[in-house]
Amino acid sequence: RKEYTDLFVEQLQNSYSDKIALFSNEKDEYEKPVHVKTKVHVLTIVISKGERNKILYKLYKPKEGRKGWKIYDVEIQGVSIVLSYRAQYAEVLKTGSVEELLKKMKGKISTGGDDEQ
Repeated sequence: RKEYTDLFVEQLQNSYSDKIALFSNEKDEYEKPVHVKTKVHVLTIVISKGERNKILYKLYKPKEGRKGWKIYDVEIQGVSIVLSYRAQYAEVLKTGSVEELLKKMKGKISTGGDDEQ
């Protein structure tokens, strides 16, 4: 479980970094945060070449003893990074094993591959 969690976090960080780099040196607008139960959603509009691109950050407040807010998902143009990975992993696990999934995850990280499994 720990190995999967570590690999998943690394893949998310790499994926987010790659996608957000597409919007560098652009104008950003931030909407007022929206509280959804115990979580907060922050909509960011990135204006690039006259187009408005939506990035929704979904955050939660960690339990006592930890400071600040943590991002648990990012939606870019309405597509959740976490749900995209969930669907890809489910497809691999239909015919393969957890070990095969971990191997594919390691391969994507080491090669800097795209999101496709």
